[in-house]
Amino acid sequence: MTKTLLFLLTICLTTQAYSQVINFQLGGSLSNLNWSVADIPGRASLVNVDETVYEEYIIGPSMFFGLDYLNHKYYNLSSNIGYIQKGGRYTEDRILYILDEKAQLHYLSFNTCVDVKLPLKESTHAFLRFGPRIDFLASTKGSIITNLSGPNTGEIKDLMYGLMVGAGVKHDLNKLQIGLRFDYYLNLTNIAQYTYSRKYAVLGYGEGTLQDNSFVFSVVLGYHLR
Repeated sequence: MTKTLLFLLTICLTTQAYSQVINFQLGGSLSNLNWSVADIPGRASLVNVDETVYEEYIIGPSMFFGLDYLNHKYYNLSSNIGYIQKGGRYTEDRILYILDEKAQLHYLSFNTCVDVKLPLKESTHAFLRFGPRIDFLASTKGSIITNLSGPNTGEIKDLMYGLMVGAGVKHDLNKLQIGLRFDYYLNLTNIAQYTYSRKYAVLGYGEGTLQDNSFVFSVVLGYHLR
């Protein structure tokens, strides 16, 4: 993992020499977790399993540094590295209290995208963006994470691969650039694959997968290097 991070940082430093805009993106993530459990052939079927647990959305922080380069009228490339929180929430109305649990996953994320631009005015343009991304798991917090990490369950994966799909608008003010951006994290891998044997199962075992849906809304502040 350390070698991979050094490689990504080297790419960023090398790219900076040819970049045209350096920017800072600050925003929030909206995410939930969804997981499914299937019966294992030849074993007892699961009973009393709630697959909607942690499907309520939570809001978390998101912060990225980016470099836009190879800037042309209708497109540019953009490389970004930063932090995003993913996770989900589970609430249940009990007799004497309301159960409220959160599961949080903290990632260092890197992406390189193509921004396809649509000029609106001389100094303003909208854009669509897409490209590959990789997420490195830094830490976790929450009961579902604890339950998935242990004997006979399978561990949370350290790496997530996927695509970044988004849109936004940017406006140039001389050397400065301001904008708004929306991104969706499309996953090509699961957070975990495991054998289900949690306390919620009254009988039997199952094989399951844990996935997330994550959206990011950001305010972008950039500076033209040349």
